[in-house]
Amino acid sequence: MKRDKLIISLIAVGLLAFLTLLIGKLSGNELKGDEYRFFGYAEYLLLEGKYVMDSDGLLWNGPGLPIIMTPLVYFEVSILKIRLLNAFFLVAAFLILQYLFRSFLSKKYALTLSLALVLFPAVLKIALVFYTEVLCFLLISILIYCFDRLHKRRSRLLVLGTAICFSYLVLTKIIFFFVLLILLLSSFVLKLRKGDPLLQQFSSAFSLSLIFILPYLLYTYQVTGKFPYLGNSGGMQIYWMTVDGQEHTGEWHPFPGDWNPFPASSTHQWSTGNYTNEVWYQENKMIIDEWKKLGPIEADSYLKQMAWQNIKSQPLIYLKNIYYNASRLILNIPRDQNRKAGKSAWLNFIFVIGIGFILFNLKKLLTGKHTAALFLLLFLGSYLFGSLLLCGYARFFVIVFPVIVYLCLVCWKSSSTHLSMNEPGLPKLP
Repeated sequence: MKRDKLIISLIAVGLLAFLTLLIGKLSGNELKGDEYRFFGYAEYLLLEGKYVMDSDGLLWNGPGLPIIMTPLVYFEVSILKIRLLNAFFLVAAFLILQYLFRSFLSKKYALTLSLALVLFPAVLKIALVFYTEVLCFLLISILIYCFDRLHKRRSRLLVLGTAICFSYLVLTKIIFFFVLLILLLSSFVLKLRKGDPLLQQFSSAFSLSLIFILPYLLYTYQVTGKFPYLGNSGGMQIYWMTVDGQEHTGEWHPFPGDWNPFPASSTHQWSTGNYTNEVWYQENKMIIDEWKKLGPIEADSYLKQMAWQNIKSQPLIYLKNIYYNASRLILNIPRDQNRKAGKSAWLNFIFVIGIGFILFNLKKLLTGKHTAALFLLLFLGSYLFGSLLLCGYARFFVIVFPVIVYLCLVCWKSSSTHLSMNEPGLPKLP
């Protein structure tokens, strides 16, 4: 036992050192992409004590990551040092996953698999920037652990832990609000049909998650006058998914106007650039000119209306762009500035094969009594479906790699032992 703990500790320390060196060597000390926005939100929380200016209402993403950044921004920690948090997030995910995988594999194989997962090229790539994805990777790993334990025993503490983790996942990436609603409704339906007492734990955890995010929903109601309201990026995403044009494949494009959610006192202004000469801008100029006249909240509603009109008039364009979106989720192509996938991106097909294996065993998952696997299947399916409809990049796919691995292990365990998935305590694979 002591020897095992020592080995795991040494691997964790080595992993932390490797990730720290990798981030320090490759990421640089300048803000990149979405980091400007996260920094701006964190600064505004410090300056004004609230998330956005009431007069603006640009709720582009949830407050999960900016909340973590706020104390670091207060102490003027550099972006490079803030990015090092990704190393700690991934090490924490590794520790959780290797412990979780022991339910299916020997200690040696559980360590190997969890280490391979956090060192996967696509995972290392997202660690080089401080976006939401690495934090989501950790939160989802914790959530899988909680689901797995809720399936095996009654525990109010586990219910609370699941609710806290899920609610913070929603605040970090707002698409999971809709995933949460699907799981909550499914838990009620399953509880009525199956009568499994363990289902009560899941429905309680999902209900409690909604209660925990209620303060944020009340805040966004104060800003927007709408409930429930989590963000206003969806309209732009779905609009670009429904338009056709020269070389356009459904990828969303930046703001056409001068929206800026941060006050002039912020040191990190969000520059949207000048895109007036771009082909996509000229092709959509009439819509964009109307778009410019609106604030973020009104623009979100306007773009959703335009998107719905496009879907009704030309549904095949939307279906074509969903196909391209699937490619972007896996390979990060096609992109306007990149039509060729990197060599490491093709490795993501390993997880596509994993999804195929899960689908092959779908009947067992749906008819068995492995409650955790059933809810994680719904979790995975609803998240990927939502990503296909709105916006897909490879970094969005990466965060559910642990879910895919867990479900594959559940299916493999069942197939290898020729037993049903009704009981949590099946023998381990060699």
